[in-house]
Amino acid sequence: MSSSRIYPYIALLAALVLTVLAYLPGLHGPFVFDDITNIVQDRALVMHSLAWDQLLHAVLSSHAGPLRRPLSMLSFALNIYFSGLDAAAFKLTNLAIHLANGLLVFALLRQIVAQWCEQGVLQRSRAADWLPLLCTAAWLLHPLNLTSVLYVVQRETSLCSLFILAGCVLYLHGRRRMLAGKPAWLELYAGTATAGLLAVASKETGVLLPVYLLVIEICVFHFSSHGAGRWSPPTQTPHGRVGSSHKIGLMVFFGLFLVLPFCLGMAWLLGLYGSSPLSYAGRNFTLGERLLTETRVVWLYIRWTLFPRLQDLGLYHDDIPLSTSLLAPVTTLISILGLMALAATAVLSRKRRPWLSFGIAWFFTGQLLESTIIPLEIAFEHRNYLADLGILFAVFGFILTEPSRLLRLRLRVAVVVLLLLTYGAITAMRAYTWRDTLSLVESEASNHPRSPYATYALGQELTNLVLAGNRQLLPRAETALEHSASLPGSGIIAGAALALLQSQAAGKNDAANFARMARRLHHGAISASDQQGLTALVQCENAGNCHFAAGALQSLFDAALANPRLRETPSTYANILTTYGNYLTHGPGRNLRKSRALMQQAARAVPGESQYRINVVLLDLALQDPALAEHDLQKVKALNRLGQFSQVIANLEKRIAALRTAPRVSPSKK
Repeated sequence: MSSSRIYPYIALLAALVLTVLAYLPGLHGPFVFDDITNIVQDRALVMHSLAWDQLLHAVLSSHAGPLRRPLSMLSFALNIYFSGLDAAAFKLTNLAIHLANGLLVFALLRQIVAQWCEQGVLQRSRAADWLPLLCTAAWLLHPLNLTSVLYVVQRETSLCSLFILAGCVLYLHGRRRMLAGKPAWLELYAGTATAGLLAVASKETGVLLPVYLLVIEICVFHFSSHGAGRWSPPTQTPHGRVGSSHKIGLMVFFGLFLVLPFCLGMAWLLGLYGSSPLSYAGRNFTLGERLLTETRVVWLYIRWTLFPRLQDLGLYHDDIPLSTSLLAPVTTLISILGLMALAATAVLSRKRRPWLSFGIAWFFTGQLLESTIIPLEIAFEHRNYLADLGILFAVFGFILTEPSRLLRLRLRVAVVVLLLLTYGAITAMRAYTWRDTLSLVESEASNHPRSPYATYALGQELTNLVLAGNRQLLPRAETALEHSASLPGSGIIAGAALALLQSQAAGKNDAANFARMARRLHHGAISASDQQGLTALVQCENAGNCHFAAGALQSLFDAALANPRLRETPSTYANILTTYGNYLTHGPGRNLRKSRALMQQAARAVPGESQYRINVVLLDLALQDPALAEHDLQKVKALNRLGQFSQVIANLEKRIAALRTAPRVSPSKK
């Protein structure tokens, strides 16, 4: 290999090393936010062996998506199996996935540029050689991608992206074989099917793989071919365009992998097979408000990609104001017009500046699911993990390849190198703030003082330090939590943390705080964090670590169950009922029969979730009724289709058998 050919690989290796160095300060940082509930507190991920039932129980333990993200959950379980709950091991695994993605990005862009050069739409030059390398380096080092590495649970995003990129690389390779007159249909079908299934098993956004492939086909290949391959006989026209049978082959391919899944997905979203996932009952905004707001958010993503600033970036972006109409705020209309202009630019530049067209289309593809109609949180940085590659490629392609008599190639390369080094420096500074929990939450709260989540995270960490013995931080912790609880859009999580802190550290009970929480539970959408707050309050009182005023917790459950929107989200309704049942099972107002009735209601609300059925059996055992326990256990067995609950069922059967032979002792206050 000549020295000129080895230089790009040396430069790529240097980019990988720089990426490792940039992330190094944050690799020993903590688990944060959803890491706690989805990994640390998920007991199903703790496997004592690699037996089938334990593996299956672990991979199906997530409730984050309709498909449960089994491949991502398996990777978390294996991390715990081999290294325990060591956050550094998890983050190191994430970094390895990110580096592998960087190699795939390089392979992807290099094939695309090579194809354009062969077509003559891009001159074969040093600029064309530098473009894939510099774009890959910028993507690897970009600070907007940091949360997909150091925010452990977002391995779901990076792992899904790994298989999407692999599918795109395989598709490019297969289509280029077609252009050379070689058979490639089997490669295209097998590669797309395998990569697509693995991507979807990591995260639901894997369904976008066929859309990315369509972008590649339109912007790179234009449906052209010089050979049809084994599954479609060659039908080349005099101009080298696709013959009719080959057109049919491509139509069948995209019909099978894109159109059919799209129709099935829309049927699912519209609730034709059950309850609609498009319910906004759990959100404090409507579908219209979300769509309007996302037009502004997408421009924020573009700005953060091109001009990232430490004070703009963060784990939480719940401080972005909602758009309530085209003119409220006026930037909503401007954003819509801007996005239309961007789309028009992509269409008009497809032939003369394909890198611009490809980059814009790639970016829009990355936003199709998480920035449109699905009722998710308004903004998260990890939604740009693949999407921002399109913006970088479009801009870098313009800088490096656009003809100019004034700007020499060396100067252009220098500008791009300066940009990517700036990105790397900002990433290193962000990673440094992730070195420990206090550093991270202080930075987040400072940069986003109007964010309920960011300010709550600061108050929660200060609370942990107070309860660990740093009593001098008590006033600061109370102030931070009170500030978070008072913010517009805040749920009850900050108020719950404040109640826990005051009860444990000062023996106080703030009636106004409980009244505020009750109002929000009654009138607002009940979020996952609200449910966590209720659970924490119940666990603290049941354990005897907290002593709230008489009726304080009961008032919260009364308010939540009176919420007119609660039953519109069955899983939330079931979780509230379960938490209430746990309170009545172990709390001062112990009432096992009412608790069992609540658990049965929860099981009926979400009949396909086994844990709710298991809870009913546990209450039967607490009531010392083996016959009823055996009856309810049959419903658990009916849900054990793959054997993932076999061990749990076996343990329950042993307890039922032991109860049958044990002398009956009447439980108090049934």
